[in-house]
Amino acid sequence: MIVNIYYFPTDRYEYAIEVLDMQEALESLFDLKLRVKDRYLNVDNLNTFVNDGILNCTFELEFFTERDVDWETDERQEHLEKYPVEDMEVLEINKE
Repeated sequence: MIVNIYYFPTDRYEYAIEVLDMQEALESLFDLKLRVKDRYLNVDNLNTFVNDGILNCTFELEFFTERDVDWETDERQEHLEKYPVEDMEVLEINKE
């Protein structure tokens, strides 16, 4: 999944320091992993740049909803019953 974040500064003409502060905050917040409840999602290809005074931050999230098991059907079913996997439902992000 690709995530795009656009940050619009409060002043359209004098935005350099505000945008640099936000750029630093976003880069440290989305460094290598993003915690969502009890899971950690891999953050790849983080890129930030300013275009026409608007800060753009993009990155890729990698997550899996099931295990990659290459067994016979009966063996796989037994394994999944012993080690159940829950699908991801709602992603909630709290601003702090």
